[in-house]
Amino acid sequence: MTTTNEDLLLAIDVGTDSIRATAISTNAVVVGLARRACRVRIGSHGEAELDPAAVWTAVCDCTLELASLPGVMARVRGVGVTAALGLVVADGNGKPLRPIMTWQDKRAIAEAQMLAGPAGPTAHFAKSGRPIDPELTACKLKWLQQNEPDVYARIETAYSVKDWILHCLTGERMTDPTSASYTMLFNVFDRRWDDTLVGIAGAKTEWNPRVQAADSLAGSITPVAGSLTGLPAGLPVAVGGPDGSMGALGAGLVKPGSAVDVIGTTDVIFALVDKPVEDATRRAITNAYVADGTWAVGGTLGLTGGALRWFVDAFGPLNGPNGESGFAALDALAEATPAGACSLLFFSGLAGERTPRWNPSARGVLFGLAPIHGRAHVARALLEGCAFTVADTLDAIESTGVAINELRVAGGGATSETWLRIRASAVGRPLLVPTIIEASSLGTAIAAGVVAGIYGSLAEGVAATVRVDRVIEPNPPAHRLYTELRGLMAELATKFDPAFPALQRANAAYKT
Repeated sequence: MTTTNEDLLLAIDVGTDSIRATAISTNAVVVGLARRACRVRIGSHGEAELDPAAVWTAVCDCTLELASLPGVMARVRGVGVTAALGLVVADGNGKPLRPIMTWQDKRAIAEAQMLAGPAGPTAHFAKSGRPIDPELTACKLKWLQQNEPDVYARIETAYSVKDWILHCLTGERMTDPTSASYTMLFNVFDRRWDDTLVGIAGAKTEWNPRVQAADSLAGSITPVAGSLTGLPAGLPVAVGGPDGSMGALGAGLVKPGSAVDVIGTTDVIFALVDKPVEDATRRAITNAYVADGTWAVGGTLGLTGGALRWFVDAFGPLNGPNGESGFAALDALAEATPAGACSLLFFSGLAGERTPRWNPSARGVLFGLAPIHGRAHVARALLEGCAFTVADTLDAIESTGVAINELRVAGGGATSETWLRIRASAVGRPLLVPTIIEASSLGTAIAAGVVAGIYGSLAEGVAATVRVDRVIEPNPPAHRLYTELRGLMAELATKFDPAFPALQRANAAYKT
């Protein structure tokens, strides 16, 4: 806890691996932070689910912990909510009808192919701004219709995880343009729900929450929510947005020409534009951004930080050359290994490929293993492989004609200097690192500050809170090597991709 007498803003962040509540002062000093673990249940048939009751309990536990800190709640002026992508289907009272289907849930592959039929992927892209992918709400709803008809028949609202938490706090049905963009039911160019897309998905328009800007007032803390969370009843709550987009805001993404890479369980990379852009190659997506009148071009990647978590969990305990452990050991091992990891390449599709390759059937690959390779080489290959996907995504963005004049980084992965140096060399440009790298919470607090009347706009909130701490420069020889390796990996990916579905079919047939 840091002592300050200023007004405070409270950000609730429901991530893929953890849930956090952060009290932040109006000049961006973190006064209190509470965290609870949140592990997704991964199944053998593409399931990736969270228990909604456990999520809400963890949110309450975090806010109650902050409420126990002397003088904190008396100074909180507004609340904001952000979360990782996922679907909560609920009844008319907002009670979930089944577990949360997270973005990692890939059961709707067949349904995604089914939805491509009536209009085709190009027609969908022209309205939704993204490829048809099983992680999207439309595909998940179609899967429920096909596989859980009893649940489907009782749906009255299809919430994102963030919007369901908003309902728990305020009793309101509200969403933001960016969360709506990830449903494939929303026209991102016109910024409205699209009856044609809703009809193709077999959904109902009345299931969709009302769309308001991220810095709009969603409602206020209800007496019931206040008794459970320790938040004062009547406190204003901002609509907020998805964690990656709020992280982009918290890193300073408020003007065209800027781009942000938010490094978490996944990477979220977006460049800001003042007019919507459609990628003819369908590699980069377009979102209605959390700030009114702007759009974001880029996308969410597959597991990046999550790939590192997998490695540490599966092959730990790790020990670095100077006694480091965990992620610090992974960095130290990578530092002790030359660029290129002695000809070892890592493809980061552990949970399928998202931007820019869009292959939900893809899986991770280590290519080039030889007897000389050990943990250090694999650690280096993981860091480099994820960085190469970042570089590929930036190329996809710029191929649409969008100019990127500066690239900022934020998120938990930005604590790794090793990874930042590798990334700078992979993308071949400087990385601007802000003072506060937990940018999702800061961006969410900024939105809360607008509804509380502390900031006049999101841009004003960014100007008051976001500062660049340092710049990471690329290494030219490493950049040349990485450019060559990326070309090789692109060629290899075309050979791997057709094999993944066959591999999964063979394994499924053996189990039956």
